[in-house]
Parts: sequence; C-alpha cells; structure tokens
Amino acid sequence: PRSAAVTEESHRLRPLIVDTRRGVEQLHRIRDTLARVELTDGMTFAELVTETTSRLPRDATLVAVLPDVPEETAITLGGLHRAGRAVTVVLIQQDENNLETCYGRLIAEGVRDIRHIKSEEAVPDLCRKTVDRSAPYAVV
Repeated sequence: PRSAAVTEESHRLRPLIVDTRRGVEQLHRIRDTLARVELTDGMTFAELVTETTSRLPRDATLVAVLPDVPEETAITLGGLHRAGRAVTVVLIQQDENNLETCYGRLIAEGVRDIRHIKSEEAVPDLCRKTVDRSAPYAVV
C-alpha cells in the first residue's frame, strides 16, 4: 500500500510537546507522546531546541539524548546553560574517537553534566542510578 511507503526525506516540522508537570499522570503523558515519535530530518536538534525553548519553564531541566554532538548542537546547549538553564546530555552508542570529540565540544560550551551509555538497553539502568539516592557515595 502507498500509505505504508517510507519516504527518503521528511518535512515534518512540528515538534511533539508535553507540557511540564509533576505527578504520576505526567509519566503516562510522556510515554504516550514517546510512542508517537518518528525519526525525521525536518529539523536539526539545534533548530528543535530553538523552536521549543520558549515553552520550557525556567526551572525545567533539559535532558538531551544524542548519538552525536555537532558543533551547532554544542553551541545551542551551551547557550541554554549560559542562560541559566539546567542541561544534561546523555550520549548513546558512541565510538571512542567520536566520544572524545563530543565531550570536548560540550565542555568547551560549559555543559558539564554529561552521561555516556553504550546502548539503548542501558537507558533504564542509567535512570535507576540517577534516581536512587540511597547510596550517595557509590561509584557509578
């Protein structure tokens, strides 16, 4: 069927937005939205951040999960950091040579909260370790 065909280029320019809130229902909203996420080349990560920053409360933490950090992305995240926003970057599936470049770009822009995981399967473990404060001096 024609509707199931995959196109080479997507022009979807509307980001999926979940308003920030607290509570159990928020997790359900986030999961429902994530279930609709589609990979697109309609916007770069830097363009997406620029488009949506005005909707973020000042006290929200931006968590960027990225496979790579081009200079444009590092500059955008650094700008958010310099503007007083909390920025965390999770680098996923990096080869060692590119990982060093990504860290260097982020640190040069003032972004210091950088985590690295080697696969998508490690995301839940990273989340558990981040939330578990029972052993504050444990080596992660």
